[in-house]
Amino acid sequence: MLFGLDNLKPFPEQPARCHKIKFEVTHQTTLLTTTTTRIATTALYKRQIHQTEPNHPLISDLEYHFKPPIKMFKSITLTALLIRSTDAAGCYPTWTSGSAYSTGSLVSATRIVNATAGTSVKKNFECTSGSQPALSHCPNYDPSNAIQAAAAWKDLGECTGTAAAPTPSNKPTYAKWTGSGCPATWVDGFAYEGGDLAEVNGNVYKCSTTPFVNAWCGNPSYKPGDSTYWQQAWTLLGSCTGTMSPSKAPSFKTIKSAGGCPEPYAASTTYEAGDKVEANGLAYQCRSWPNSAWCSMNGYEPDGPNSKDAWTLLGYCAGSIAPTSSPNFSKLSPAGGCPDAFSDAASYEAGDKVTLQINSATSLVYECQSFPNSGYCDQYEPGHWSKLGWSLKGYCNGTIAPTQSPSFVKLADNNGCPKAYSASATYEANDKVSTDLDGTNSLVWKCSSDIHLSRYCSQFEPGNPAKLGWTLVARCDGTIAPSKAPTFAKLVNVTNGCPRVYSKTTKYEEGDLVSVLVSTDPAVQLSMSARDGPRVPTAMQVKTSLLNLPMLPWDGL
Repeated sequence: MLFGLDNLKPFPEQPARCHKIKFEVTHQTTLLTTTTTRIATTALYKRQIHQTEPNHPLISDLEYHFKPPIKMFKSITLTALLIRSTDAAGCYPTWTSGSAYSTGSLVSATRIVNATAGTSVKKNFECTSGSQPALSHCPNYDPSNAIQAAAAWKDLGECTGTAAAPTPSNKPTYAKWTGSGCPATWVDGFAYEGGDLAEVNGNVYKCSTTPFVNAWCGNPSYKPGDSTYWQQAWTLLGSCTGTMSPSKAPSFKTIKSAGGCPEPYAASTTYEAGDKVEANGLAYQCRSWPNSAWCSMNGYEPDGPNSKDAWTLLGYCAGSIAPTSSPNFSKLSPAGGCPDAFSDAASYEAGDKVTLQINSATSLVYECQSFPNSGYCDQYEPGHWSKLGWSLKGYCNGTIAPTQSPSFVKLADNNGCPKAYSASATYEANDKVSTDLDGTNSLVWKCSSDIHLSRYCSQFEPGNPAKLGWTLVARCDGTIAPSKAPTFAKLVNVTNGCPRVYSKTTKYEEGDLVSVLVSTDPAVQLSMSARDGPRVPTAMQVKTSLLNLPMLPWDGL
């Protein structure tokens, strides 16, 4: 409590060179020692005393009772009389860098008052930053530094000696929650799920049921009731006492039995659609694609908050799954002997067949799908969850029996083979080529007559997976027999000799005659007359004119 001049009522005490002036103060009396010759005998006060009592001796030479006017004290500034009614507080422990300080922590620190004069003062400070050390600036902000202290500390004033240990403040009391007893104490880092209960300082909190938010419930930055952001992850239910009574064994009357338990769920395992696992006595099955992509991801565990997005609950289970009997393939067609086993290093095309072994005696047969799905056969193994590239055709055992020589009874005989296909040749509509099968038999292929599809004949080989350009038309062996000399019984014999031989460099007009050599033995030429129109026969047209004369702008004579 501070004392001002308005509270003072002076009354005399024994005079002396250094007087002890006793002031009577409302509700309190204090003794003040001062030098009256420096304070009371001011010029103003002397003049006022002399005017009222001209024969009064000087103050320093006389004992007297005095009662100066109160207004005089108001006009004189006596800051030395403004004093504290209590002594400075004791000092809290000295601040040390890196200590576990948080809101409410009390420390002391020495602050420099005048660096030049070397004066300093020790003060107490209270931390105002962060509910826990990890969130507070106080462990690193030095209260002796005025700038740093302004951001984290509250100045409590000067101190001397040692302060008594602060009395812990009483924590707020909440109404009792509706449950009985206290749940388990909150644990830093524990994987809490939505709806889980935890106890902190005698209060019950419930973990949020909002997806992803409940993942924060075990984070120390969200410790219930004792962190900055706890209300985002937890809800206060009320106070509690004692412990919860043990609950009865869980009942699964509403969940059907799944029989024996599959292998326990393992976070490090990669799961696919249809995989079954066990978690906390329940059996789960990985959902079909695209949900199956989540079955191996964190946050989608079978008993986790997002379980339903990735897993299907099958029921409760007990023990282990009994060994199954040998697989039954009664619903699959037998494929006879088994083709070669699938290999990641092999390259597959449409129609290729491979096997995947089930046991030592039986395997499944898969066939590479037709174009364009055949492009996936080298990228995905048979049985992949995406079902891209391969189709299940049946089951097999043993190996494929050697086949007999291929039979071509369903293909017409081409009576000799045309030229073999060449990747460097250029092919046109209706061209025929052959491809060898076994050194004796060959297949005959015909380039499409369609003007658009025929362009593929020079780009793709006969029998390509996409079936572009070429059509299988016949079988053949040997070579095409020489044809007989052509007959011209239906053509008129030009008796006055042959016109000039056709030349690609010559321009022709309607009515022009040319001849085309057909045979040298006997010597026969065809005489052609140009039709009406601007078209000029090309080498290609002359070639085809022997097969189909009406297609050209020439008339045979």
